[in-house]
Amino acid sequence: TLYHNNAAKLATTSTGIDVSGTATMDGLTVEGTATTRPTIGNSDVNTSGLTTGLNFKPISNIGDGAKLNVISGLQPTVASPYTAGFEFVTHDWNGTTNTQTKALTIGASGDISFYDDTGTSQALFWDASAERLGIGTTSPSSNLHIKTSVDNSLSQGLVIERSANTDKGYINYQGGAFQFRSTVGDPIAFGDTSNEYVRIANGNVGIGTTSPSEDFHISGDTSVALIEGTNTSTSGLVAGVKVKAQFYRRAGFSILDESDNEDFFIGRPYGAALPVLVINTDGSERARIDSSGNFMVGGTTTPDTNGISIETSASSGGLSIISPTTGRGDIFFGDTADLNIGQIRYAHSDNSMTFRTNAADRVVIDSSGNLDVSGTVTSDELTVN
Repeated sequence: TLYHNNAAKLATTSTGIDVSGTATMDGLTVEGTATTRPTIGNSDVNTSGLTTGLNFKPISNIGDGAKLNVISGLQPTVASPYTAGFEFVTHDWNGTTNTQTKALTIGASGDISFYDDTGTSQALFWDASAERLGIGTTSPSSNLHIKTSVDNSLSQGLVIERSANTDKGYINYQGGAFQFRSTVGDPIAFGDTSNEYVRIANGNVGIGTTSPSEDFHISGDTSVALIEGTNTSTSGLVAGVKVKAQFYRRAGFSILDESDNEDFFIGRPYGAALPVLVINTDGSERARIDSSGNFMVGGTTTPDTNGISIETSASSGGLSIISPTTGRGDIFFGDTADLNIGQIRYAHSDNSMTFRTNAADRVVIDSSGNLDVSGTVTSDELTVN
């Protein structure tokens, strides 16, 4: 036994040496067999069943311990080097039997596995050669690869908890869908390191706003939505917006002012029994197209025949055709064989009006009111008062 300052520090025994205090050395070689195992810790703890490697014991006799095993990757021979890894196995002694559970392995190639509490599933795996980390998988395909153990659990995947409280954000795959979620009431925002561009709050999506007030809310100095279709091989809809609502319910597009007053609306009015398209300005209906294709301006009276009706509550109403001072205004009458076989034309260059039938000018009224009739006219056909 060696003493320092009257205290025993190193003693040899029949089974080895005992060291009191801290041992400092340049290196340590530990050898053991199935019957002689080096042990670090309380020698009173039962380690029955820990047959190889280095045994670790707690400082008090509570029946638990651990061991570090050397696991061979390539069995040593005279001609080949010895490569090996390590495994850390926990040891639970209940007074009768020992329970050993694998907790950690380090392979000869540098791969590291952390196991679950049963010691059978590799809950976390480090692929040393690919430099990738797998959680729930031993075949990580990216720098961080998380595989869920169940399909319908919000806590599966990546959970980020806020430092100020217990609010959490979740990134996972649940029910066949890749999901971003947050604690109820917390918004989800997307952006770069300097700006936020998109926010989802209470089910509303906002672009350029942190407080979206509608299902889809775009805000900015200039807010423009572009819908572009590039398919050139189909006759179906390639760009547009579809609006779907229950029968009899108002649906369409509105233009609002800064006070949320509706300046313009185009769509289906509330209570329409048949498909109807209306155009409103300043809260009042100005025109509509009914289910038969009739176009009604200023009222809802259906024309006697399919076409256009102009209705007014004022003392007069009508149709205006505005043209340049040297241009003309035309009303054409046609059929499937000839689109302008009949015509009424007003020429602003000489302020004359022409009536055409069967694709030919028949009557011209000049700027002085003179009447020029083409063709032969009998007294029975024309009466002048």
